[in-house]
Amino acid sequence: MCIAFGLQGGGTGKTTISFNVAVKMAREGRRVFFIGMDMGRQSAVYLWDKRVADHIYKGEIATIREYFRGKARPLEIAYESSIKNLFFVPAGHGKVEVKELKKSAALFSKLISEYKRYGRVIIDCPGSGGLSSALDYLMVFSSCDSFVPVVEPNEASIANAIRLANMAYLSNVPVNLVVLNKVREENYNLMERARKILTIEGNVIPVKYSDKFVDAYEKGAPLVDLYPESEEAKSIAKIAEVIERSARSVIKAGPERIKTALSIIEGQEVAEIDLSIFRHIKDLFRRK
Repeated sequence: MCIAFGLQGGGTGKTTISFNVAVKMAREGRRVFFIGMDMGRQSAVYLWDKRVADHIYKGEIATIREYFRGKARPLEIAYESSIKNLFFVPAGHGKVEVKELKKSAALFSKLISEYKRYGRVIIDCPGSGGLSSALDYLMVFSSCDSFVPVVEPNEASIANAIRLANMAYLSNVPVNLVVLNKVREENYNLMERARKILTIEGNVIPVKYSDKFVDAYEKGAPLVDLYPESEEAKSIAKIAEVIERSARSVIKAGPERIKTALSIIEGQEVAEIDLSIFRHIKDLFRRK
């Protein structure tokens, strides 16, 4: 299975939540490929191994960028971590271009299919890096089995997630789990509002605001390892449990998914996208 965690904009906790879920799965004996799709910040790498991040910035190791260019194979860009069963797949620097979206979606689909042969795939979607636009998410939605929005407890973040969830739904990607992150006692009244994000019946799992996540980030270690008995770690475990229980592989993948979404996406309230870019994308998929 392939699960994408995301939301447009930075700071909601996508990387922290998705990384800890990946570690939780790996600690339970499942092989996990963690794909950091934030092509700008590479923040996920710093959660895992700062030395690898330095190699990426210096262009010393192959990333998804090299895979897209035909210079590396899928398993050549999956780096074994110090955590047993966890492999990190960095995106490198770059962005998804309109003219390359169709080709990128096809290649990305092959990449995901290869990793799914060996284990679980967790995607940390772009936030404030890369384009952080519909282009990034259309490519991710072309191949993932479900989408998990990680939202902050405020109306703007939830509205953003609803737009992305609509686009996921149009791409035949279910949203049956939402993580309401950084919750304080006064924010629990937004639980029902957060349920509006779901495209099918599912769960909203709150994760409370905590200094433990900050402490773990600063120490470069997963929270589920540093504070395994904490309330926060129990929330991560519940997220992993729901994913394992409800995830189903979507058979149809690749550019055809994007083509289907584009045929009905126009005029609907989906992820923010400039109309001129939208027309370029539609023209791209009309070409033979």
